[in-house]
Amino acid sequence: MESTVTETRNLKHKKWLPLLIWFLAAFFFFYEFLLQNSTSVLGSYMTDAFHINATQLGLLTMSYFVTYSAVQIPAGMLLDRFGPRKLLTMAAGLCGFGTLLMAVATRYDVVLGARMFTGFGSGFAMLGALVLTANWFSSRRFALLHGLTLTIGISGAVFGSAPLGFVLKHTSWRSTLTFLGIIGIVLMLTIW
Repeated sequence: MESTVTETRNLKHKKWLPLLIWFLAAFFFFYEFLLQNSTSVLGSYMTDAFHINATQLGLLTMSYFVTYSAVQIPAGMLLDRFGPRKLLTMAAGLCGFGTLLMAVATRYDVVLGARMFTGFGSGFAMLGALVLTANWFSSRRFALLHGLTLTIGISGAVFGSAPLGFVLKHTSWRSTLTFLGIIGIVLMLTIW
């Protein structure tokens, strides 16, 4: 009798597990989109803090996208080889640590490197979510979950602009980046 109750609990637990796993991947995609768009709001703070010009700010913004783009094909091959759990854990950690490094940096070259770490980690978010969706759900649900993942992810772009600007009016940019970095570390631990 007791084993039947345990099996029933395990089945109920297993029904929610795929949704939880998918949501974590979708939230990571949201998080990376938020980080991706954060420099649009942080730009003036960065130019003041690091005494950089518009060209250097453009390079800082571009460094994320160049790294993000460059990692797309290797990310797909690595996800196929090593699986999404390890790589999404590593990727969320890179985003979190890169953002924390940006928060404490005192030199432009350090911020530039930290932004590249963040771009590298972010390159795994959408692909990882697609792999997890394919692994944990039937093909009938793939299009729906892919669309929901995109919706959640692109919402991060919204939060990376006006809402982030609102937060920056009430706290320092370093505190805001520290908080965003901590979110990445918590996400890394949760994905693991």
